[in-house]
Amino acid sequence: MQVLIMGCGRIGSMVACSLGKEGHTVYILDPIAEKFHRIPEELLIKGIIRPIVGNGIEHAHLRKAKIDTADIFIAVSGKDTPNIFAAQIAKHIFQIPKVVCKITDVSVQEMYSQLGLIAISPSNFISNMLLEAIHR
Repeated sequence: MQVLIMGCGRIGSMVACSLGKEGHTVYILDPIAEKFHRIPEELLIKGIIRPIVGNGIEHAHLRKAKIDTADIFIAVSGKDTPNIFAAQIAKHIFQIPKVVCKITDVSVQEMYSQLGLIAISPSNFISNMLLEAIHR
């Protein structure tokens, strides 16, 4: 499987490493090259994870990150607006079959889910985990 991840913060780099270790090819896109230090050198040298400096809104950057052949697009930058916008570009312009988007604003999560995006809210996830731990 070929995966394109937008955002090489803590979440993006962890997901990239996990998918790379599973045998998938991962392109990871971030406008700040220094963030790629989060990726283990061995995964970079072997070409399992391929870093691209750019953003997920620019079509040229997306094409450089091989969006045309991606099976999955994951938007996990630190801000909702670029995540939502890039996810919609991936889903509706590039026709990526599976698009996952991190959204911190829970009030719009359902709306974006209805647009065909897998919208995940860390706030919902963490609050559900806390409540589950309390009720055990």
